[in-house]
Amino acid sequence: GTYLVPDLMSGAVERLQSPDGSIRTAIEIPIAILVVFALRGIVEFWMVYRLSWVGRSVVRDLRNDLFRHYLGLPVAYYDRNSSGALISRLTYNTEQVAEATSNAIVVLLRDSLTVVGGLIWMIYHQPRLTVLVMIVGPIVGLLVAAMGRALRRYSTRIQNSMGDVTRVTEQ
Repeated sequence: GTYLVPDLMSGAVERLQSPDGSIRTAIEIPIAILVVFALRGIVEFWMVYRLSWVGRSVVRDLRNDLFRHYLGLPVAYYDRNSSGALISRLTYNTEQVAEATSNAIVVLLRDSLTVVGGLIWMIYHQPRLTVLVMIVGPIVGLLVAAMGRALRRYSTRIQNSMGDVTRVTEQ
């Protein structure tokens, strides 16, 4: 979706600026844009709805397991723990786990699809540049990581030296 918008807009602008541009073209383009955004909204809603359903299922299962565990605990456990803390674990903590699970799944799916879509879009538009980026990117990443480690090492040495200077001047 994100990668199609610039392509659609450039095609729309070219069609509108062409000498044979007609009223029909001027009507088709906004309708196409509305359809694309409507489809994107529907897909987004469906994804959020389904993932919320998964989150609710996780909450239900966690609460069932925790309740079963509570039923098997000795009476002394209930004497040592307040009912508020036990209920909190059953309600609030399981809700937090479900929310974290849903958010993690949404981020994983959305980011994975964004990366795959970006790669497809790049290969379609500039295959040679994509290959170059795929080769050079990891090399640059390794160089940046090595430089970061070296800078942290030197920074630690400089901070230690400054600490030594500060101690000498305090005496």
